[in-house]
Amino acid sequence: MVTVWKIAPGEGAFLWPEARDQGCITINWLKGTNLTRFKTKDALSKELKTNGGGGGSSANSIWSFVKVIRHGDTVVANEGLSAVVGIGKVKSNYLPPNDPLNPRKNAENHRHARLVDWVIKDGIDLQEKVFSETTGTIAPAVLKLNAEQCRKIKRAYLKKHPELKEKLDELFADLDHEPNTPATGPEQGGKMKTLLRLDRSSSTARRAQARRARLSVSHSPCFPTRSLGLT
Repeated sequence: MVTVWKIAPGEGAFLWPEARDQGCITINWLKGTNLTRFKTKDALSKELKTNGGGGGSSANSIWSFVKVIRHGDTVVANEGLSAVVGIGKVKSNYLPPNDPLNPRKNAENHRHARLVDWVIKDGIDLQEKVFSETTGTIAPAVLKLNAEQCRKIKRAYLKKHPELKEKLDELFADLDHEPNTPATGPEQGGKMKTLLRLDRSSSTARRAQARRARLSVSHSPCFPTRSLGLT
């Protein structure tokens, strides 16, 4: 499956009109810094803490944006936990604040950019918190989406905009061949306990059936019990 990223175009998607019109997606930490100078995530995290830019979660988002995302990956621009404002394809490497190709180089904020071809510019309400993490209610600014999250987005769009099927098939290529991501947390724990109980019940039933079979053979007139060693 193609790699799909959720990236927020500012808090509450306030930058979406500019991102859409300028063909880009951006992040806002360490405004004037070329983020490629950080060789490790630890070094980046220390810089963020020194400059009041957050810790581990922020460092993970920046690292993914600068180092991990690839040309051709799909970007889902989100608004909060349950809405999408647009979907596109990444068309550049990371562009530092002063890069001539950066459409935000003269802006006051959100100056770290990736060029994006916004294939779908229609927004949609997903009716559920698709972007919330398993253990919390706040998703990082940059987040790699799993197959099930992508399916929910695709289904929501197809329901409201069936005419977008061809574009969605391209943006979420090979999604139908991707297995579901295993569930985690309390829900999965409950499923595992149920499976264990079923397995134990099945084993008990098999043992009881085997005992009945031995007793049936031992009492058969054709098979003396002593000859079978069952007495």
